[in-house]
Amino acid sequence: MQFVFSFIIYFLAFVFLMYAVLQFRLGCYFLKSLKLSNSTKKNIQKNDWPCVTIQLPVYNEINMILSLLKTVDNIDYPKELLQIQILDDSTDNTSNLIEGFLNQNNRHNFFHLKRSSRHGFKAGALQQGLFSVTGEYIAIFDADFLPPKDFLYKTLPYFTENNIAFVQTRWGHANEKKSMLTRIQALTLDMHFTVEQGGRFCSGDFIQFNGTAGVIKKSVIKEAGGWSSDTVVEDLDLSFRIQLLGYKGVYAKEIVCPAELPTTFGALRIQQTRWIGGGAACFKKLNKKIIFSSAVPFSKRFFALFHLFHSSMFLFVFPMLLYSVFSGFFGVALNEFNLLAANLIFKFSLCSLIFIYGISFWLNERRKWNDLPFFVGSFFLFFALNFAFSFNHFIAVLKGYNKKGHIFHRTPKNKLKSGLFLYKNIENRWALTIIEILLLFLFVFLFLFSLKNRDYSFSSIHLLSIIGYVWMIFNSFIKKSLKS
Repeated sequence: MQFVFSFIIYFLAFVFLMYAVLQFRLGCYFLKSLKLSNSTKKNIQKNDWPCVTIQLPVYNEINMILSLLKTVDNIDYPKELLQIQILDDSTDNTSNLIEGFLNQNNRHNFFHLKRSSRHGFKAGALQQGLFSVTGEYIAIFDADFLPPKDFLYKTLPYFTENNIAFVQTRWGHANEKKSMLTRIQALTLDMHFTVEQGGRFCSGDFIQFNGTAGVIKKSVIKEAGGWSSDTVVEDLDLSFRIQLLGYKGVYAKEIVCPAELPTTFGALRIQQTRWIGGGAACFKKLNKKIIFSSAVPFSKRFFALFHLFHSSMFLFVFPMLLYSVFSGFFGVALNEFNLLAANLIFKFSLCSLIFIYGISFWLNERRKWNDLPFFVGSFFLFFALNFAFSFNHFIAVLKGYNKKGHIFHRTPKNKLKSGLFLYKNIENRWALTIIEILLLFLFVFLFLFSLKNRDYSFSSIHLLSIIGYVWMIFNSFIKKSLKS
């Protein structure tokens, strides 16, 4: 038994160590990128601006659609060079609001494309719209994004060479200060759009087209095979297929597009389940193409595989929690050397994460040292939240590998009514919720049991898990019943 537990803890420690080292590498490249300026822009003469199509994929966005249409209508660009496609799969009153806006404002460069079915979800809508695209470049915005007025004038000059396929901008947060939940989401997304995207762009690795708030070449989409609906992260899938052809992406860190963050655990869970399960499905779909690609150097292929495998780390996070459970129940204590070695590895991994989230937190908004308590609290709440979501995400990864996660559950958007934020289209998941409640009681028992026996090997993990589960379950049950 001792050998088995020692092997498991070393295996998990090695996996997290590899993850930490690779993330630390991105942090170093991000710091390097701060000294560099995006000098790849070209000057475009007034008569040389290209034709552009803006695609707006929407589905039941009754709460957001009018603000989106007004914002896009105000984008500064020659109207004769601009086509705006509203790719509408809605089944509620969203379509009527769209028609009302178009009739009232008489916008001749707006085209309302309504499909008879939602086949292929967002990817299907984008692919259908591609057939009637007139622009050389395509800008895409989800319903909750509010692009700046000069978005096209700032992004198009990055297409300096024929091998540049897309430009991705940074996401901002319109409601970051709404709650602690939105603040933690902002912390994690800022890390992605600073350390990960900025680090990968600086190092020459594959970067991700995030599916919104970006511009992509129409000809390259077609050359790569178009939008595919065999994964619910069609943006990640397409951007990797494009870069496997030898094209490059540009990350324009200075261009910020504000968007709404989910404000409830239910909405966040839907979003995260789609991203994580879709990432696993993408890894399964593309890993062999990456491994055997002769057009891409080995180092780029290695880091591209790690990028795709990123969401699959929850295959190891939840087992680590289970390991702490079985270790507590069986009373297995590692010998002093094994315990010291494992602790050193895990502490290095933790320090690496503190490093990348820390530099993102401070350098992104130029914060001051008196923000340190907030960062420490947010960072450990981030851990608690990930422990609480670990079972849900573990199942999402397994479904992604087994191709059982191809239903595109949209992230619900806010609707303000009587001072409360209500959501629609939340999926039913009572079975998983019951398991999560049982896990909460289990971690409470183990935490008290460890205190009684003065065995603090996993007490910090158990405490963070308790905090995360209590936070998640409490918020899920005090809210009013959510309508499907």
